[in-house]
Amino acid sequence: MRTKNDPALLLPEPGQHVLYLGSGHGTTIAHLHDHLCGANNHHGGRIVALDHSTRCIRDLVSLAKIRPGIVPVCADVRAVESLTPFVPERVPWLFQDISQAGQAEILITASKRFLITNGVALLSMKAASDQRIEGGISMRYEMTEATLKSAGFILQERIDLAGLEEKHALFLLRAPQSWS
Repeated sequence: MRTKNDPALLLPEPGQHVLYLGSGHGTTIAHLHDHLCGANNHHGGRIVALDHSTRCIRDLVSLAKIRPGIVPVCADVRAVESLTPFVPERVPWLFQDISQAGQAEILITASKRFLITNGVALLSMKAASDQRIEGGISMRYEMTEATLKSAGFILQERIDLAGLEEKHALFLLRAPQSWS
């Protein structure tokens, strides 16, 4: 994976509060924690890590015990209002890594509710998970991009992850002023 832009845009600033939708067992969360929170959370960061799987949440709870700053939440990403107690104010960075249909729409809804103006949203688009979009992989990426842009997102870059993750693309987006 190689970004054409500044690679630093792909990571939040140390000490920021972020929302991570589809955290899984926490492998990526652990790496993000090192950067965002640091040892014993000396940076003061916070990662609200959401997943629908109780098995994944058990792993995240164990991880959170040894990595302060991780807040595991068992919830459905489509029910964003249920996250309000865990994300009481808007965040500067939101990452979505889910495997279900409607990935763009889920990101749009969550971002409009939780992302600050000019905040960064990263969508790990899994083309095979969105079968409702007709056509091949490139058509699914194009349709996803069009959906994100029509919602107001400012597309910074689309990165094809071929070679690392087949049938995946990473969309780097900025929240527009109009959402504030």
